[in-house]
Amino acid sequence: MRAENAEHRGRRSDATRTLLVALLLLLVLLLAALMFLVSKVVTPMGSAAVRKSIPRGLEWVRSIYGYGPKVEQQFNRPVDAAVGPGGRIWGTDASRARILGFNADGSYATLIHSGPSAAGKGRIKRVEGIATDADGNVYVADFGNEKVLVFNAGGQFLREWSVPLPCDIAVSNGRVVVGSVPGVSVFSLDGKVLSVWGKRGKGPDEFDVAHGVAVAPDGTVYIADTQNRRIKSYDKDGRLLWVWPQGMRTAPKSGIVATSTPGGVQLPMSIALDGMGRLVVADSFGFDLVVLKVTKSGATLAGRYGEQGSRDGLFTYASGIAYDAERDWFVVADTGNDRLQVVRIPGSGSNGAAAAIRRTMSGPLAVCAVPLGLLLLAILVALAVRRGRRSMRGATTGDHADEE
Repeated sequence: MRAENAEHRGRRSDATRTLLVALLLLLVLLLAALMFLVSKVVTPMGSAAVRKSIPRGLEWVRSIYGYGPKVEQQFNRPVDAAVGPGGRIWGTDASRARILGFNADGSYATLIHSGPSAAGKGRIKRVEGIATDADGNVYVADFGNEKVLVFNAGGQFLREWSVPLPCDIAVSNGRVVVGSVPGVSVFSLDGKVLSVWGKRGKGPDEFDVAHGVAVAPDGTVYIADTQNRRIKSYDKDGRLLWVWPQGMRTAPKSGIVATSTPGGVQLPMSIALDGMGRLVVADSFGFDLVVLKVTKSGATLAGRYGEQGSRDGLFTYASGIAYDAERDWFVVADTGNDRLQVVRIPGSGSNGAAAAIRRTMSGPLAVCAVPLGLLLLAILVALAVRRGRRSMRGATTGDHADEE
């Protein structure tokens, strides 16, 4: 009888081992498939010839031209881009008075306010800048109607307030910072004026079209003073911290600001902060992305990425830029090429294993996380059951020995 029981236990043990081996093989196959998918996301798309044509250091991920093949379904001179929760990509379509939304993989998601352009509450005339908050709400700088509008992620109009000639917008720490032709205005989330900075001019604390706005976690505000061809930094209360590049001078007749410092910017249209706290500037007339290492006292040039052209990975009058920290990539409004481009540049993501795992989980691995987790749980349960049975057999054997 004991021999039969031992043989039966042996068969069950063999079956358990076979099941565990099968589960482990399945896990290995799934991991191999995931590595292939992740490599497809990390590796720039396109042929080898296309990849070779991309400027050194710049990594092209994808281009988004619209949500369909028809002309009216595509972008026409997009001016700005934003990234919302979950990697939702937003791009302006100013000529059609609308904002297009896409998923992180580039597939079409939704549309906010299909034109035509119009005046009136909740209506858009000319979109110039956009931003999102932590809840996914979309803030719109409507240059044509001289106001800021707020929509939820589904496109439902929430509220609006007047702002003279708004160009760009940023939302952070319960404040809405709006760059405009004459200067900068700061509002509460419901549109109450908190402060107004500067006036139009060429002086250090003046502006000539503040077309780019970015806000750091500590409240520091960075401004692309576009037609003055410079970047400026302010503390959260509006006190000027620095101007880059230094050595600025103004041509008295043309009004065009020149610089005696090499490596400046020609027409800074938009700015974004990357995962390392660096400032990345979309230089429209420079046809590149300018990276600045910033401190409380100044900025230094850390790199330039990009060239003029219409192929993937090249820019023509890029006017907007946004950063997705989870995926460590930038969404660029490539205005002259009628598209959004998703690209990466070196050194933009935060370091460490946690950051690497977070970026990996934001890709295909996020889709497979649940089945992988269930598979691992099944393996752990099987091992626990097997160990429990061994313990019970050991106890039973001990009892029989005592009886004998």
